[in-house]
Amino acid sequence: MVSTVYKGDLSEVTFGKECGIVLAHGSFGGLVFTTDAAGTGITFSSATAGFFDASSNLRYPVGMLVGSQLRVIGAGNFTLDDNATKGHVYTIVANEGTTLTVSPAMKEVSTASASGDELLIDTVGTPTIDTGMTYNAQAASSDESVLTDQFIGLAATVSLPETKVEVRRSHIVGVGRDVVIQEPQRFSNEGGSMEMMMNSARWLYYSLGREIIDVPSPLMTDPSGHTNKDIAAGDTYVAFTGTMTGKPDPGDYIIIADTTAVDFPKDTPAASSKKWGADGTGVDMENVERNEIRQVLYVDETLTERRIHLDEPLHFNHALANYTIKRLKYDAASSNGSPNFETGAANFGTITNRQERLLFSGATLPSFAIESSIRTHNTGSFNASGESEASPGSASDSKQLTRVWKGCKVKDFSLAADADAEVKLSINFDALYCYTDTGRLENSNKGDRYTAHRMFENTANSVVNR
Repeated sequence: MVSTVYKGDLSEVTFGKECGIVLAHGSFGGLVFTTDAAGTGITFSSATAGFFDASSNLRYPVGMLVGSQLRVIGAGNFTLDDNATKGHVYTIVANEGTTLTVSPAMKEVSTASASGDELLIDTVGTPTIDTGMTYNAQAASSDESVLTDQFIGLAATVSLPETKVEVRRSHIVGVGRDVVIQEPQRFSNEGGSMEMMMNSARWLYYSLGREIIDVPSPLMTDPSGHTNKDIAAGDTYVAFTGTMTGKPDPGDYIIIADTTAVDFPKDTPAASSKKWGADGTGVDMENVERNEIRQVLYVDETLTERRIHLDEPLHFNHALANYTIKRLKYDAASSNGSPNFETGAANFGTITNRQERLLFSGATLPSFAIESSIRTHNTGSFNASGESEASPGSASDSKQLTRVWKGCKVKDFSLAADADAEVKLSINFDALYCYTDTGRLENSNKGDRYTAHRMFENTANSVVNR
């Protein structure tokens, strides 16, 4: 079993959100995408910022997009592939650098994009992009990652999904009496489970599906001077026009503050004028404000419609007249709206800028990604991330195996509490796909393409990261 950690092995397990990618013609410094003569290859060019590096390489690990669904908005040159009018959906079967390979073949062949064309990569099975990663054709010079950089929690047990293959036998008529072919029919990644202490409600969110934040105070100065645009549920960006003063930086957080009421499931009689977030945060509320918080990945101002790209899709519709954008930063400066643990003698232990959130069930569940790295001794990834003393095959080789389970969703969960003991949450989950870093198998310049996340080295090694 490849998920087994043997005595003496070191293992790191982290998780991250999933978020689709929207690639519009002309965005990110001038993006153009072109299909090849067969219609199966898409090549990027002229993009120099944001989700792309200066050579138009998409900042996404090689092979990580395999299995993700791709749709096209064809309001320019890609009318035959337009999902809204033609219904076409494509599956990504390979990605590396400036190219995507899809199946089946696209209808527009040898075609370059024009204004109005967009590629939409679906959220499920697509871990959130890390705009700080570095792609290189050689594995030993690459520094690839996605944002699977979050702490699992105080876990008692973690079991990762196992890949199961259903093999069937087929008799081929006309070839011979005894000709039987065995072929795989179905792949599944099943059996994931976790049990943890409820020091955080994060996993309850992934079990229920919806989260609302009570807008904290203080915050940073609100962005101004721009014009909002409507937001649809499922959008992975916030669009605006005009010049935004005080726009957020990558890594900052924004709150879509919308006082429009939305109902949540409850079995108590309706209260009178009690909207959670507006009239308090009690237990007898009848509905809730639509305040959503997201991390900013990049602010793209190339086109007339400018976009703040986020780390997770938004769950609710927000009409342009009903919401405002608020900005905060999770860092050591409490004046930026960040929670802060007081260490002074007078107020030691007091947490300022505490945040309150409401969790409730929704019609859909968010997906997430789980990263697992197993190695024989305490050495980091062998690539451009800075580790160079343990090349593959050497005496000090850590034999690192890194995998990312994508498209994970909770199947069931349970809460348990004993007298004088902590509350425990147990969840069972399955994954849609499993990515494995194969940089160590390349013909030359072998290395770990993917830089694994390690708790004290690159995940929680600073106040901001923690």
